[in-house]
Amino acid sequence: MHSNQKETYKILYIEDDEDDFLYLKTGLSISKRANFIVDWAPGEEEAFKKIKNEYDLFIIDYRLPTVDGITLMSKMKVQLQNNKPFIIFTGMKSQDIDEKALLRGAEDYLVKGGMETETIERTIVYCIERFKINNKLNDKNILLEMVIDSIPSAVFLLNKDGSIVMENKKAISLFSNFTDKNFYKLFSFSPYSENVFDSKVNNEINFFEIEEFPKTFEGVIELKDEIKLSCILTVNVIDKYGKGYRMISILDNTESYKEKEILRETNRSLETNLKKYGLSKKNPKAIMSLVETEIEKIMSIEGK
Repeated sequence: MHSNQKETYKILYIEDDEDDFLYLKTGLSISKRANFIVDWAPGEEEAFKKIKNEYDLFIIDYRLPTVDGITLMSKMKVQLQNNKPFIIFTGMKSQDIDEKALLRGAEDYLVKGGMETETIERTIVYCIERFKINNKLNDKNILLEMVIDSIPSAVFLLNKDGSIVMENKKAISLFSNFTDKNFYKLFSFSPYSENVFDSKVNNEINFFEIEEFPKTFEGVIELKDEIKLSCILTVNVIDKYGKGYRMISILDNTESYKEKEILRETNRSLETNLKKYGLSKKNPKAIMSLVETEIEKIMSIEGK
């Protein structure tokens, strides 16, 4: 778009007083800021007939013959799937109406006759553009949440005090819908020494003292209900705006850990029997002979 080309905005003004509509339309028609196309709906029925038109903004007078403007806005938002911005106009200033309008989703609240046309057009443009930006941010946030929720690990974003800024669905599931928003109070973590499962150390990690990222630990987390889980814990840094957030991901590998435990127990049993019979792992024939002997023992016991 060239710098001298004005943006065009299409507006539906829902107002029972035609003079007020013509006053706004005439004032906006001479705007140097943008091109405004203003349509008129004198009431609720006419508004819903025109709602399918592609308007950039809806302006609603608070006092309409059959319904108040905030109630009508709520109805229209449902039909529009909350996809368009609204401004509420009224003939008198009221803090209660102002707060109610904003709480119910209006972008702004203006008093008719209390502002110059230039102020109104600036408010209209800002409301439309702000709504577009917020929609894009919301779409990005939804996409980000979907991506994070698809991760098989529990993911937390932490402040320096350990307070949880964000968590994904797996985190809520793994920690049973936790209510405590301090990460360090959710569980205790004991890393395995040098990632060896049999050698555990009971020291807690300060995730904000780690200097190299990403940093991965294998260890055991113990929950409040004394449930222990084997896990892989990864720490990363998100230094947005200099806040130095820490992102912690926790992958539950308890089942894999149990399989390793079974394998280690099997090896220990084998080594014990090899020593018992004076055999070596390097002698496969002797091992097979041992296995056959053990099988024969089992079969003889079952046969008795």
